[in-house]
Amino acid sequence: MVEPHPVDRLFETSKIVEPYPDGVLPILKRIPGLAFFPGGYGLWGKTMHQPPPAFPIGGVMVVGHNFDCEKGYNRSFEARTERSTSPTWGPLSKVILNAGIKLERCFFTNAYMGLKAGDKAQGKFPGSLDSAFVKRCSAFLLHQIREQRPNLVLVLGLEAVQIVASISQDLDMWRQVTSLEDIYRLDRQGRSPVVSAFFEGMDHNVKVALLVHPCNRHVNAKGRSFGSIKGPSAEVAILKELRDTINWKN
Repeated sequence: MVEPHPVDRLFETSKIVEPYPDGVLPILKRIPGLAFFPGGYGLWGKTMHQPPPAFPIGGVMVVGHNFDCEKGYNRSFEARTERSTSPTWGPLSKVILNAGIKLERCFFTNAYMGLKAGDKAQGKFPGSLDSAFVKRCSAFLLHQIREQRPNLVLVLGLEAVQIVASISQDLDMWRQVTSLEDIYRLDRQGRSPVVSAFFEGMDHNVKVALLVHPCNRHVNAKGRSFGSIKGPSAEVAILKELRDTINWKN
């Protein structure tokens, strides 16, 4: 009997976040090509004609906010893939590659499960207003971390910060991060670029780095700093330093 792919198991387990609140729709079918989980497999190199790539145990988990809106999902599903040059994938893949990290070592997922109903991907995710749903998504994110056992977690943007911070006491200082200025301030204090965090059920601490969201990165990363390095290059420098501290298993 062939064992199911780890991402297939995660997709089945994601049902623990049910029921979905008003304004949030479940994802019933996954995009067969490149796409963040749960809309797709969350694996670089996934195509509709090939089995999914190996799950990057011990690699990098990239955590976004939520998977698109209903209209965006339908468009990607019809195309059988998200665009690798999209406002998210394009800048994100560039900064990861510039840091010398292989995209195949990454699992691209989201803090919140489900789709934002309607045709507007930007704006407040309705599920974030339902405290019970938020707790269920937090529990599932912790489950994802236990399954992948990453050495590095990259948190994309302000909306994902609160869920990631809620599942590790070592990230308490990030719970007050609600604006880009909060990120810049922590940078200046030398406190925010990287935290070594313990997640319950893990056998090792995980390096967690907070990045601005890839959309509008060219603007939002201008205020970042890492030592003497300023602007978007600071985030690349953060990842380069992390890359050299990880004992990669593949």
